[in-house]
Amino acid sequence: MQRLQKISRAAFSVNRSLVNTFKYAKQDQLYVHQLNNEITKVSFSEDPDKLAIGALKGLINEKDLLISPDNFIENKDFLNVLHKTYSDHAHKDQAYIYDALNYANNHMALSDYKKILKYMDERPETQNTVGYVLVDNKGAIVPDSYEQNDTYTLCNIDGIIKLSDFMAEKLQENL
Repeated sequence: MQRLQKISRAAFSVNRSLVNTFKYAKQDQLYVHQLNNEITKVSFSEDPDKLAIGALKGLINEKDLLISPDNFIENKDFLNVLHKTYSDHAHKDQAYIYDALNYANNHMALSDYKKILKYMDERPETQNTVGYVLVDNKGAIVPDSYEQNDTYTLCNIDGIIKLSDFMAEKLQENL
């Protein structure tokens, strides 16, 4: 947590012209902001001043970068924004709307797409489940039924967070 506070303070004290920003090659929704030799932020925004999803430990090389649990530090403040975005918008996401048809009168897990499931009724791993929604008897997501999953992780052995285009857009609006 102290490292992320250091990153927040550093964002205002770093010469913006010296910030190296690039898209993460393995997940094109994410930007990597190398603020200096010690501080690197990962974000859904091209703007390095926007809320980061987390930070990377140590020096990085753009060409060989692989974000993993070994080098990624999660930003808990980002998780609050992510859950608020899901609470407000997941019931309007077409991917989740179609999935809900298979879960009438049940709860449905909302995956973050780190790992694409092979079968229609397969449930995502708990660590890849952002939260849960209630589905009514007609297969529609009940608005305001979102419950966050406190065991969700932004980065694990399956990769780093990836969202549907709709949810990524809504998230960027909230950063």
